[in-house]
Amino acid sequence: MATAPALSEHLDEVIDRNRGHVVVDLTPVTFIDSTGLGVLISAKHRCDEAGRELRVVISQPNIRKVFEITGLTDHFTLYDALDPALRA
Repeated sequence: MATAPALSEHLDEVIDRNRGHVVVDLTPVTFIDSTGLGVLISAKHRCDEAGRELRVVISQPNIRKVFEITGLTDHFTLYDALDPALRA
């Protein structure tokens, strides 16, 4: 909850400013709650509307499990590492 507003603001800037796909690197993240998921879902909708892809990098098994439990693995393009997400 504490970092969600800053993440939301930064993603808005990236989506508005850039034209390519958006990559969110959650590699250092050890916990994500519904607020953080909500920020990512909003960013995904904005990317979809702009015809762009939101790519999410997740290396922590517990974070990937949250995406699986919530059914978000069907809605996001997930990567295990940053390099493949940037090259895809």
